[in-house]
Amino acid sequence: MGETWRGLYPITAFVRDALRKANGNGAVNALSPPEETLLTACEFWLAVSSGQLSEHLKTNPVRQLLNAQEAFARIGAARIASTLRATVAGLKRANSAVPVEKTAAHIEEALSRTEDEIDELIAQFAAKHMGVSFPHPASGR
Repeated sequence: MGETWRGLYPITAFVRDALRKANGNGAVNALSPPEETLLTACEFWLAVSSGQLSEHLKTNPVRQLLNAQEAFARIGAARIASTLRATVAGLKRANSAVPVEKTAAHIEEALSRTEDEIDELIAQFAAKHMGVSFPHPASGR
């Protein structure tokens, strides 16, 4: 796999892949609400961290951003949720006339400085709501 994180497979990618597999062919309501929250957060964060956010937002960017904002708020990433909330408000004021590429670049730049520990928050949310646990990223255990 191309994505690495301190020499390991990132928790966000691991959780995303596991949830996609659990979801099978995308059957309606195949995932529980906490699983949907995790999948949304993981897919969005991986798009941001890989520079693929504009592609991720091509279909209905406002809806995608609202879904991501809600997911990040649920997992406890308040700064990311706040950034996305402000972006959505700006898009609504501009009547969505801002190009997706410009919006994505703005979000990627803003989130590159976030202090939210996404991998840790995802692992904590998964442990709390789905009964799975991951080693602490910094310990490698």
